[in-house]
Amino acid sequence: MDLESLFSGGSAPAEGRLLECKREWYDFGNAVGKANFAKDVLAIANSLSEGETGLIVVGVDDSRALVGVDESESPKPEQVSQILSNYTNPCPSVETKLGVVACDRRLDVVEIAWSCYHPHYSVRDLAGVLSKSHVYSRRGPMNVVLTPSEFESLIRAKGARLGASTGDEFIRVGFVEMPHDGRGELSVRIENPTDEPVGSISATIDVATVHPKRQTFRARSLQNLELGPGESREFSFRPASLLVFDGMDRFEWESKVWSNWLNVSVHVHYRGRSGVLGRASCETRVG
Repeated sequence: MDLESLFSGGSAPAEGRLLECKREWYDFGNAVGKANFAKDVLAIANSLSEGETGLIVVGVDDSRALVGVDESESPKPEQVSQILSNYTNPCPSVETKLGVVACDRRLDVVEIAWSCYHPHYSVRDLAGVLSKSHVYSRRGPMNVVLTPSEFESLIRAKGARLGASTGDEFIRVGFVEMPHDGRGELSVRIENPTDEPVGSISATIDVATVHPKRQTFRARSLQNLELGPGESREFSFRPASLLVFDGMDRFEWESKVWSNWLNVSVHVHYRGRSGVLGRASCETRVG
């Protein structure tokens, strides 16, 4: 990256499909700033062709003059990566370079590289700023939402790059450890059996008592997880931690070994390679 030639004469070229210039850093102290940053990165990442690189340059004012950015205002690269990890999937390939000198001005640059896994999506909603239901791209210097036909074209290109899917199974979920007589932990494994990352994975556990009357409890166990190809993750839940009451008295369901007292179901939601949200589930009875 030769910023001296890109910004020759002390000014920036006009913003375009692969270039976004900012006078100062996004405000990472609030959700709006993080969402705006994620949206700009998503739009540029989805505009790239193989071999291209997009740039977000911080330290350029509205007149395209290089004004620089103070070191104290620069975030850590790890913070930039964490925001993108929390807001996008698959996470775009970026490199944050701080203190790049061009024309005697200190600039910060976010380089966005093409990825064979694009298009990239938002995994969060923020009214008026960012939406999980939109796929962002660039037309000239503007962020836009892809039309259905444009989105389909990207998906077809991705399928051609990565090969045909071997089925609709993107996530497997199942129990790998069961508690004895209601004691101990119930362990669940979520697995990505595909050859590409699967993201936006969230898991909830629903527990319903069978006796004395049906009561349902819900616990969120995972949120915004991404699993790489062939990767798995296990998490545990202790049924005995539930407090179940029959009237004013606690019902000690875990001691009633002569019957099954809890129905447990795990629901997993994720985003598959087509960009469409999918789900997987499993259930058992504990007691």
